[in-house]
Amino acid sequence: MAVDMVSRALAAGSMQTVRKAQDIIANNIKRLHQDVYTILDFSLRAYSRNGISRRVALIGDVVKAVSLEFEDSAQRKGIALNVKVDAAAAKVRFPKQDLKAILGNLVDNAIKFTQQGAVTVTIRKNMRGLCIIVSDTGCGIEASDQKMLFEKFFKRYPSMPGTGLGLSIVREIVTRYHGSIRIISKGVGAGVRVTITMPIVRQRRGHETNSRG
Repeated sequence: MAVDMVSRALAAGSMQTVRKAQDIIANNIKRLHQDVYTILDFSLRAYSRNGISRRVALIGDVVKAVSLEFEDSAQRKGIALNVKVDAAAAKVRFPKQDLKAILGNLVDNAIKFTQQGAVTVTIRKNMRGLCIIVSDTGCGIEASDQKMLFEKFFKRYPSMPGTGLGLSIVREIVTRYHGSIRIISKGVGAGVRVTITMPIVRQRRGHETNSRG
């Protein structure tokens, strides 16, 4: 549709319409790229022996990269993307790809289902380890859907972009780190709050190990 729009706009000499079509094409390419990445990520984790990434990075750096990735999407919808990382958590080293997958999927979902207000990411270090909270002021989740959220390929709204694998991937990662995940929504229009708690992965003799092991 967008490519056809470009052809017709060029014939009519309407550069404004060309630019609009280019934006549509760019957004669709970005969405398809994300969908392909999600499916590949899910497949790799499904066949991995332990599913734990070995390459670590500072949590503060990973969070910054993820927020930059979604900044444009939030701005286009006119919503705020707030990120709060306490000093202690920012300096912790954690497997980069796993943390990025968790944050990327949660922030993507939050922005997708929020039409106004804000998406807020809060990360802090406490006695139990690492606490990650992603909350939004979006459409909320019906009580009948809340039990299905972690099912593979489940989509609340089939017409919306996405693969229905995001939360399955997040739960898979959290489980392999012996963590916990909780999703709270008081219903339609009440927004969503996702809270994840995980032991911090520590470095020992050149390898990354879970603090429980």
